[in-house]
Amino acid sequence: MSLVENIQQSIMAVEQGLRPFVRQRETNLQAAGHIDLRMQQLHVQGLSCAVVKQGEIHWAKQYGVLDLISQTPVRGETQFNACSMSKLVTSMLVLVLVGQGRLDLDEDVNRYLVSWKMSVNQYSVEQAVTLRHLLNHQSGIVDGSDSFGPLAVVDQPPSALEILQASGPCNPKPVQLEHTPGSKFEYSDAGYCVIEQLLIDVTGQPFEQLAQRLLFTPLGMANSHFQLSHHYPEDRAMVSAHDKQGQLITGATVYPYSCGSGLWSTPSDLCLLAIELGLQLQGEGKLAVPAALASQMLNGQGAEPWAGLGVFLDTDMQQLNISSLGWGVGAQSMLLAFPYLNAAIVVMINTDLGIHQHKAIIGELIRSAVNHYQWPLSDT
Repeated sequence: MSLVENIQQSIMAVEQGLRPFVRQRETNLQAAGHIDLRMQQLHVQGLSCAVVKQGEIHWAKQYGVLDLISQTPVRGETQFNACSMSKLVTSMLVLVLVGQGRLDLDEDVNRYLVSWKMSVNQYSVEQAVTLRHLLNHQSGIVDGSDSFGPLAVVDQPPSALEILQASGPCNPKPVQLEHTPGSKFEYSDAGYCVIEQLLIDVTGQPFEQLAQRLLFTPLGMANSHFQLSHHYPEDRAMVSAHDKQGQLITGATVYPYSCGSGLWSTPSDLCLLAIELGLQLQGEGKLAVPAALASQMLNGQGAEPWAGLGVFLDTDMQQLNISSLGWGVGAQSMLLAFPYLNAAIVVMINTDLGIHQHKAIIGELIRSAVNHYQWPLSDT
């Protein structure tokens, strides 16, 4: 069998092996379905997927359309709203600067911050906030319930400094500590805004340019960016947002908080990050991050063993896997990677199905790939 035939067989096996989510105690498994049928049933307008095998992109394929109106097909370069998968990019960017000796994961962030400072209160007396705390969501910062929503593409995006200063509707709650750093997991977009301002202060560059120079260009991620100015309807390389009925969403659909949720990318580009992480663990990465430093991303941090640096951790069948998820208005995505096996899958859709990625088509496609490639994940 030729390599092309082998790849085509893998694609067909994964496409045809989708099953609706069931809990482990349920035994009445439904028959496997084809990806085209499941997209139709779930009103998913567009989907893009890429798979890594043995440290290389094994295949990538796209399905459906950019938006309901134009019916423009999704292509390999089509960019999806990655939302909180931005945090994986941010974590890797921070590690590059740590590897250069410009940052320390365990140093008080106020040593680096210039334009704005973390306020000192009773929670910071014994433990100052560090980059490690911010990356693993254990800084003690708690987001407001009405903070970090989307904006319309015509809105003026706030700067990280404006967000931290609570000036404007994006984050009306002052950014301050409400727990002792390292004592409790509290998912925080505000914490990643602190990281963004810190990187700006240390490097003197906008975060978007820094990511381009230190990550996207060296890794060949040609279809990834944080530039809000690109997000206009006439740019047909971008998908549009859809609701769970498959209807086009207009208005506020863009997340301009670059460091935490502003990334637009493709599954193939995000697979390059997974490949790079695997290479770093072998001391062979392009970004000159030492293996010992790269492995810190994959270690349980602080109060929670499943909280890595910008990723979530799990160990199944004695093999570590990491995940990164994005979920916003009209968009869902997920990366599952096995760094020590040099294997990964990324799935992105332009539809908000209203339920967790595991329980809908993204999880179905990932579980199908896990079954086909026999990756060590028991909940399949």
